[in-house]
Amino acid sequence: MSAERGLTPFVGRQRDLELLLDAYERTKSGRGQAVSIVADAGIGKSRLLYEFRKAVTHEDVTFLEGKCLSYSRGVAYHPVIDILKGNFDIREGEDDSNIRDKVRRGLKLLQADEASTLPYLLELLSVQDSGIDQIQMSPEGKRDQTLQALVRIVLKGSEIRPLILSVEDLHWIDKSSEDAFKDLLERIAGARVLLLFTYRTEYVHTWGTRSYHSQVTLNRLSNRETLTLVNHLLQTESVAENLQDLILEKTEGVPFFVEEFVKSLKDLRIIEQRDQTHVLTKDPKDVAIRAPSRTSSSRGWTHCPREPKRSSRRAR
Repeated sequence: MSAERGLTPFVGRQRDLELLLDAYERTKSGRGQAVSIVADAGIGKSRLLYEFRKAVTHEDVTFLEGKCLSYSRGVAYHPVIDILKGNFDIREGEDDSNIRDKVRRGLKLLQADEASTLPYLLELLSVQDSGIDQIQMSPEGKRDQTLQALVRIVLKGSEIRPLILSVEDLHWIDKSSEDAFKDLLERIAGARVLLLFTYRTEYVHTWGTRSYHSQVTLNRLSNRETLTLVNHLLQTESVAENLQDLILEKTEGVPFFVEEFVKSLKDLRIIEQRDQTHVLTKDPKDVAIRAPSRTSSSRGWTHCPREPKRSSRRAR
């Protein structure tokens, strides 16, 4: 994966990064923003998020993230729970007593009302004896109070410092989380909150039109941008024309495909450097080359390496 080999250059996305940074600047001034990053698999949604996070590393900002997974569609509030665990510094396997103490301390720092917030957060975090059973209400009432508790801590956190919530892969989102983010988006207009969503083109969001919601659609790389990436991968400034044509034809401007295809060519020793130029050593028709496909993992080029050292803090 790219995390192991080192990141490829950030090609063809500088304008998109500037749009995210502009949204962050508006957020800092109290004009809440939401940005959807939309693209097919392998185009670079996670890489753009990584570059944005790196750009705001030294800002006094809270950055929390949740991920939707292909197997979590039936798990209520999955990315929301990710965000809660990140905010309250809850580690895997931590016992209920520690979780309860951490959430209580966090709510105190946020100056959020414990009685109307704590039971719902503990219930989301699967803490036994959360106190939710002692509250008499309908399932619909419990849902509404849970959403209100989530909105409450987000808005309280944004009063301490700007808050960025990043949620990846909404095409796999569960219904409860979708409702939660829809509810939250409707409440951020006057808050220092930036919501960042990523999803594939087939997903259709449910929150309608908002003046403070914008969409960044990532396109495939141009031929020039693709070849810039190829030159970096091969650590060269010159690639034979027939090799260029082969890569452009097989990868179609998808960054992940470019990286995987070039790696395959190198592993099969179909390319080599001659007189400062990388050339094909065999006719590709004579060699079985597995071109990347739509079913390939899209976490190669877009997979983020270890996060840059964070200066951002939790909201608690």
